[in-house]
Amino acid sequence: MTIPADIAKDIVDPTAYADGDRVDQAFAWLRKEAPLDIAQPEGFDPFWVVTRHADILEVERQNELFHNGDRATVLTTIEADRKVREMMGGSPHLVRSLVQMDNPDHFAYRKITQGSLLPQNLRALEARIREIARGFVDRMAEHGDRCDFARDVAFLYPLHVIMEVLGVPESDEPRMLKLTQELFGNADPDLNRTGKSVTDAGEGVDSIQSVVMDFMMYFNAMTEDRRANPRNDLATLIANGKINGEPMGHLEAMSYYIIAATAGHDTTSSTTAGALWALAENPDQFAKVKADPSLIAGLIEESIRWVTPVKHFMRTATADAELAGRRSPRATGCSCPTRPATATRRCSTTRSASRSTARPTSTSLSATALTSASASTWRGWRCGCFGRSSSPASTMSSWTARPPAWSPTSSAGPSLSRSDSRCTEAER
Repeated sequence: MTIPADIAKDIVDPTAYADGDRVDQAFAWLRKEAPLDIAQPEGFDPFWVVTRHADILEVERQNELFHNGDRATVLTTIEADRKVREMMGGSPHLVRSLVQMDNPDHFAYRKITQGSLLPQNLRALEARIREIARGFVDRMAEHGDRCDFARDVAFLYPLHVIMEVLGVPESDEPRMLKLTQELFGNADPDLNRTGKSVTDAGEGVDSIQSVVMDFMMYFNAMTEDRRANPRNDLATLIANGKINGEPMGHLEAMSYYIIAATAGHDTTSSTTAGALWALAENPDQFAKVKADPSLIAGLIEESIRWVTPVKHFMRTATADAELAGRRSPRATGCSCPTRPATATRRCSTTRSASRSTARPTSTSLSATALTSASASTWRGWRCGCFGRSSSPASTMSSWTARPPAWSPTSSAGPSLSRSDSRCTEAER
C-alpha cells in the first residue's frame, strides 16, 4: 500500500515537528500500519519509509550498499534538487563534508582529524572543558532566580568549547552561532536570514548558499593564517591536510571547516536545552538527579535519545538488497547516522518497573526513508532517517531508575544494554 497523503505530508513538514503531537501521531501510525512502505508527498520523489529499529541497523551496517553522496543527504524537494545541481555543476551538494562522502574518500578525509579526536587526546581537554562549564554555571547564577537557559547557557557553552578546539577566537563566536542557526534553521523565519517562512524552493536554496559563502569567506582567511602560522587546533589540521599527498580541494576544505564549526555545538545545544526542559516539566525526576549525581551519566545518554537533535539523513542504495523480508530485483534498505544505541527503539525502551502509568514511548529515531526517481525499481532509491523525540512524561523515569551500564570515562564510549529493551524480537 502507499502511505496516506496526510501522513506522508506530516513526515516532511517542518511545522509538524514543531507541533510535536502531529508528527508523533504520524510515526505511531506508520509503526503500526506501514513499517516499510512508500510515501509520495507532493513535490518530492516517492520514498520508502522504514520505522523498525532492526531495519535501520541493517542499513547502517552496510555503508557500501547505502551511500551518502550519490544524491542529497537530506530530504529535498524535486525543485530544490534541480536548483542545487544547476548551481553546483551537476552535484546534489552545496558542501562536500564527511556527511556527503563515501569510501574511499570518507576514510581518507576522516583521517585528517581522527588522531586529534582519539579518547586519549580528548581527555587532555577535560580540565579546560570543565573550567568552561563552571564559568557558564557561574554566569547562569548571576541571572538570579530566572534565565533563558537555551539562550544564555545551552547555545553558548557547547559553542565556546567547539570554537576553542577549532581555533576560532571568542570574539567571532556570535558570528559562528548566527551562521549556524541560519544554515540549520533555514525553514524557520525566526532564524533564517530572510525573516520569513521559506515556501519557494529556489529562494530556500539561495538563502542556504549565501550562508555557505559567508562561512567560506571566513575560513578562507583562517586557512591562509594557519598555513603561515600553524597552531595546535583543528583549523591547522584542516588547512594543511593532504589527501593522497595533495592538498584538499577548496570545496572539501571549506566544507570540513563548516561541519566542524556547526554540527558539534548545535546538536549538543539542542540536547542540553531539551533535557533541562524535560526536567523542568518533571520536577520529581529533577529532584532525583540533583540528589544523586551518579544518575547524570544515564541522564546524558537519555537526553540524546529523547531530543534526537538530528532529525533525518538520506541514503541511496547502490545495488540489489533485501530489507525486512521484502525482495525486489532492485531491493534496497535504509541507514541512520545517529547511534542506534542512543536512539529510541521502535518499541518502548523501559528501564523502570514502576512505569505502569506512562504511555508508550514514541520513537525518537522514528522513521527512515528511501527515495527513487522511479517507482519501478529499488536500486537508486534514496534513504534517510527521520527523528522525533518522545514525550518527556513517558521517558523521564527511565533517567533515574536504572542508567545504562557504561562508564562516562570509558574510552569505548556509551552503549545501551540490549537487555534494557522490553520489546519482542518481532517488534525489533
